[in-house]
Amino acid sequence: MMNPLCFVTITLHFEIRNSEMYGGNGSVGYSASSFQGVAHPEQADDSFVEAQRRITAKLLSVPVEDVTVITKDAYDAATEEPEDDFDDRDW
Repeated sequence: MMNPLCFVTITLHFEIRNSEMYGGNGSVGYSASSFQGVAHPEQADDSFVEAQRRITAKLLSVPVEDVTVITKDAYDAATEEPEDDFDDRDW
């Protein structure tokens, strides 16, 4: 039994190709799904991950082959905005 003072979050990161959401054929976009307050993290097995991949594909109207589970590091690297994109005058 998990200590009630522990709070577990499971996050999956995805690379999605060819979705209209990200620009259509030839596009690449990124998404993440997060599950907070997980009481049984052992339930996040391969079948859970594959089910989330299928759900993401259906949500974005692409074949499941166009959805790849990626690491958080790969997600962060792909979604980081260059510092030049920030304009201090907007603050």
